[in-house]
Amino acid sequence: MAPLYDTLRIEYGKCPPDCSACEQACAKEKGGSNGNIVRIRALHVPQANFHGAVTCIQCSQPRCQQVCLAGAIERSQLDGVVRIDESKCVGCGMCALACLYGGIYRDPVTYKSFKCDMCDGEPKCVQACPYHVLSHIKNDPIQRYLKEEDQLTPGSTLCPGCAAELALRFTLRVLGKNTILFTAPSCLATTLMGLDTQAGVRLACLSSLFTNTASVLTGIKRYYQHIGREVNVVAFVGDGATADIGFQALSGAAERGENIIYICYDNEGYMNTGIQRSSTTPLRA
Repeated sequence: MAPLYDTLRIEYGKCPPDCSACEQACAKEKGGSNGNIVRIRALHVPQANFHGAVTCIQCSQPRCQQVCLAGAIERSQLDGVVRIDESKCVGCGMCALACLYGGIYRDPVTYKSFKCDMCDGEPKCVQACPYHVLSHIKNDPIQRYLKEEDQLTPGSTLCPGCAAELALRFTLRVLGKNTILFTAPSCLATTLMGLDTQAGVRLACLSSLFTNTASVLTGIKRYYQHIGREVNVVAFVGDGATADIGFQALSGAAERGENIIYICYDNEGYMNTGIQRSSTTPLRA
């Protein structure tokens, strides 16, 4: 798995009207002699009641780098930051056109491109934001939890970009090999159990019914306690098996204080049977 890099996080659309504290801090730090080099932009659209900020998101496969004929753009393997060497930039503007997120800007005088470089690890815009809309996420503490190799086998039966797969991969990287995995009927079940002769995970995995996932976990956990072996018993199931059909068994396990791990990936419906709403689905979702 690729390393995790620190991230500049923006609560999109949560800025107060007319605030430009991030721009002012960036201009002070990076603005140059005329103060016009601002690498984060406040975005206020009062007609749509939208107030936010826009900057580079440090793409893992930067399109700006791909189109730069001068070779002025590089993505660091040390911190994941995409940087522009302005001494190499010829001012063609192709990088700004290629950026899908509006994160590259051009100097109105020299026409050279510039962008956020995360202040080399200490973003001044984050420090200046009085409303905590901006935050600097340090990923090193997360990285230290990922002690194990990936427990999912290559390939996936899920939709491209499925957040459940990503969540499951990170969960198993943290919990490790001493884990028994459980699932219930869902779109994720085929990935966990595998298809044909191909296993989905490198761990012991059991599929329960919709109605009894928590009960099955309880029984398996108590058996291992009886023989004196400590294991992680983990359910990774959807909202239907959690909040609707399987809630009775889950409620009982919680009331008894069973030592099990129960993870609900709430994707707002019964996805593999036509996207019917579940009881956790917000109104008009």
